[in-house]
Amino acid sequence: MVNIPDGFKIMYTGNIGEAQNFELIIDAAIRLKEHKNIKWVFVGSGRKIEYIKEKINEHNLENIYLPGNFSIIYMPYFFSKADVMLVSLKDELIFNITVPAKLQAYMGYGKPIIGLLKGEGANIIREANCGYVCSQSDSSELVNTVLDFEKTTETLRTKMSINAKEYYNQNFSKEKNFNTLEKFYFSNSG
Repeated sequence: MVNIPDGFKIMYTGNIGEAQNFELIIDAAIRLKEHKNIKWVFVGSGRKIEYIKEKINEHNLENIYLPGNFSIIYMPYFFSKADVMLVSLKDELIFNITVPAKLQAYMGYGKPIIGLLKGEGANIIREANCGYVCSQSDSSELVNTVLDFEKTTETLRTKMSINAKEYYNQNFSKEKNFNTLEKFYFSNSG
């Protein structure tokens, strides 16, 4: 399996595309490059991967790691190596009314989250008390959030992890969804 660097690891998994706001994320990584303990790990592929590689070369970024694209069966390995997971979408209406599937996956695994989100996804992170929500248009806010998260005690990070898992189990688990569908079906059948 791929080696993941030591340090405080912010991990993103999935599509590295236009909608995921990587311009803002990379700007934050550039601004944090002197903080040698902070590592950005982007697992996946997509249209913005070449942009990220260009920025790595242009700014001599040793704090960004691109392990590549992996099957979903390997995600627990990657999740286990992260200190905090990153969920990011651009500030567009369509994204503000959806809950990203990766948010549910990260919560199901019990990981603290930094969300560059608005709307329902941001509300869930706040309600679950499982991480921090940042502006989708201000890399300074992301920089400050990462620095704050790095200084967060292990006890608080563990509490956020527990909160994420509990919220997932109460709201998103298969069992919960099947029970909800079953109640709906039987309440509407003849």
